[in-house]
Amino acid sequence: MPSRTLLEVVDMYLIKTNGFRVQSIFDTEESEGAAKIAEDVFYQIVQKVPDIQFKETLINLEHSNVTSEPNYLVIPDTVGHLFDNIVKYNHTDSGQGITDNYRPVQYIDPREFLDVIQRNTNKDSNMEEVTDPSGVKYLIRNDKHPDYYTSFDGKHLAFDSYNSSEDASLQSSKSIAFVSKEPVFLIQDDFQIPLPDYMMMMYQDGVVAEASESIRQEAMPSARRRFNAEMAKLQQANRRVGQKREARVYYGRNRSYY
Repeated sequence: MPSRTLLEVVDMYLIKTNGFRVQSIFDTEESEGAAKIAEDVFYQIVQKVPDIQFKETLINLEHSNVTSEPNYLVIPDTVGHLFDNIVKYNHTDSGQGITDNYRPVQYIDPREFLDVIQRNTNKDSNMEEVTDPSGVKYLIRNDKHPDYYTSFDGKHLAFDSYNSSEDASLQSSKSIAFVSKEPVFLIQDDFQIPLPDYMMMMYQDGVVAEASESIRQEAMPSARRRFNAEMAKLQQANRRVGQKREARVYYGRNRSYY
């Protein structure tokens, strides 16, 4: 199903519930209410399926602004998905006059990240205790720029190290990430619903089910079942940071992260 305008989505709801089509979403209280529900359903999908590809762009990650989190950067709230294979950090070296040296930082899943940091010991002078936003403390290296990162909550990015001789913490201005940003939903007749074509049928079912139940107090079980089933499939296949991968198999080789 190709993309539709908000007016077309509202009209489809009215047709499926034996209502009368309108020339504008503002023509009746029901059509205006259905438009607002269409907005709610859109953001419900965006929240539960965060890596829908909207506007793709490069950004700087946000600074953590927490002194006990020098190895953390934060995904801005306007970002729908961070593409895990395109995160870079500027490996500056003021001692050698290097100011522009962006290198990729590799995403590893949380379990691998824990394997990396658990090798650290406070016996080394280049180790520093940091605190995850959850309150859990662990050790990282503070004498090198980061090589790996992960996320435990889909918002805060934990890096395996930072270079304290250059900065007191990782810097927003030295980070680059490739992301898809969420659009703003507009209550306008000609507003094009910014969802991929393959999601439009599911979206329409969600609007019909929600609007019928909220406005008319009438259940639409078939539309509700289809919407819930498709949402479950999409949620299973999507994550905001990192992609689901098969477990790695190592054939007799020792892994070395440093």
